[in-house]
Amino acid sequence: EIYIDPNVAKLLKSRTIRSLADSKYLLLELPMSGEYAGADDIFLSLIQAGYKVVLAHPERYQSSHKNIDHLLELHEMGVLFQCNLGSIIGQYGKNAQKALKKLAKADLIFCFGTDIHHARDYSEIAKAQKKLRKYYSADQLQAVLETNARKILCS
Repeated sequence: EIYIDPNVAKLLKSRTIRSLADSKYLLLELPMSGEYAGADDIFLSLIQAGYKVVLAHPERYQSSHKNIDHLLELHEMGVLFQCNLGSIIGQYGKNAQKALKKLAKADLIFCFGTDIHHARDYSEIAKAQKKLRKYYSADQLQAVLETNARKILCS
């Protein structure tokens, strides 16, 4: 993840930071609480420069809980969403779970990540995948859990 910064393009050009798997995909993160003024402009400039902006865990941001419509605007702009599997089972709270369900119902999620930091966290993956079956067909689930992530690695 690259924490949002007005100098992202410059840092990428100097190779101080790198894209996902040296592809055109950038996994960007916003502040968990509060807003980041200018984030939309940064996203748009990166998209116009040919990058594919992937917003990390949009369902977890407090700003998304207050204004889910902003995520719809970002999606229309071309921002892709990478959500955390644990959000569907309430691992990050009810607000994140509710936001994820809205994004899933609207078919706005590009891919899922695990945000796993400890071996004990692996036990929740199957439970989360099972819950996602409520929102996705088998083919759609395959896309958000595997196929779209491969696009990043193979681009």
